[in-house]
Amino acid sequence: MQRLHPGPVAEVDVYEAYRPPVPGPTPFLRVNMVASLDGRVVDAEGVSGSLGGDGDRSAFFAMRHHADAILVGAGTARAEDFGGMRVRESFAAQRRADGREAPPRSWW
Repeated sequence: MQRLHPGPVAEVDVYEAYRPPVPGPTPFLRVNMVASLDGRVVDAEGVSGSLGGDGDRSAFFAMRHHADAILVGAGTARAEDFGGMRVRESFAAQRRADGREAPPRSWW
């Protein structure tokens, strides 16, 4: 993943790049999705997983690791076979340092 704005950076700490703008318990809502160039949100098999690349997946994982809760549409959860959020080992220490011990709650 590369950052293009406000200035180019070849390597991005994705966890830091998606850190909420206000630290602490301040309410914050982030909405994210992926779509194809023609506006489709699913591929021919009816899932969205193939629409994004490695950078998209890194961004999704970072945003989920900053979350206290994750809301997923029921159709998406069924089609993508969603399970509960699991904290990646690479983000676990940073998440604990941010005061988030448990994985975010997931609803669908």
